[in-house]
Amino acid sequence: MSTVNSVDQAIVLTMPVLVKALPMAEGGGPRKFSVGVSAEVVDGEGDIITQKALLDSAQSFIAKGGVIDRDHLSEIGARYGIRDPESYIIGRATEVIDLGKSNGCKETGIVGYLFENPKADEVWESLSKGEVWKSSIYGFPKPDGLIDCRFQKSSEFPDATRWVVKGIDWVSLALTKTPVNNGISHTAHIIKSQINTTQVITAKAWAHGLRQIDSYNALMKAPPDYPIDQSYPSFIHMPRNRLELLGHHTHHIQKSCPCAGPDSVFGNSVAGFRDHFITCCGADYDTADIFANSLMHLLKRR
Repeated sequence: MSTVNSVDQAIVLTMPVLVKALPMAEGGGPRKFSVGVSAEVVDGEGDIITQKALLDSAQSFIAKGGVIDRDHLSEIGARYGIRDPESYIIGRATEVIDLGKSNGCKETGIVGYLFENPKADEVWESLSKGEVWKSSIYGFPKPDGLIDCRFQKSSEFPDATRWVVKGIDWVSLALTKTPVNNGISHTAHIIKSQINTTQVITAKAWAHGLRQIDSYNALMKAPPDYPIDQSYPSFIHMPRNRLELLGHHTHHIQKSCPCAGPDSVFGNSVAGFRDHFITCCGADYDTADIFANSLMHLLKRR
């Protein structure tokens, strides 16, 4: 993290990232990914930015476009004589997420996508090859949200030796290979999902569609010209109460869930829990999101 003395200048917080991405669909389409952007850990320059500061500014960050660029060059490139610095904008964040804790530190991330332009294509190709990319937050500390720890330590963050940022106007996010802070435990890698959860269709909707095009009866009467696969996905029932909700965590997520828990990419996070309810229970995105946030709230109150 690189900070300045005046609150009217920008600060940069650099972190390793966790990238979860789906390959671009045939014929084009959004190149979606998730990035772990911050942890409540002191960086190499003695600074720390709190998770609450980022979550409080998340709505504003997304509303302003959720800009993702390369190495902050869309923000500072003009100072170095770079022509058309806006050409370094390579993507857009669509959601800020709470990734839970890793190594005892609260972690924050974003969900977004990369554009289709030459500089974004270079990053996407690099990620596809497994190369490591990291992230860096660009923003302005709020006047009442900056604590100077150079002369007096913070009781809440005693390891900070320079600045504690508790309020920030989050402007943009950069993908970079030259970070200052290596505090996040996750390294960059691509996850090829077995199911594209943005294109899930329920059996009921599928059957309704067949009826609409008058194919339902023909399908039911036509003899199959191939062996019928009798194997069906075994979904876990959605929880009916708080006890069953907690049971999902203790009896499945913590033991064998591929989407969340100790051996997964997202660990105990809202994003991981949401993937669990979608993939393991067959829930739609909105229902899964409600249950994921409910589970996180329940665990925090334990």
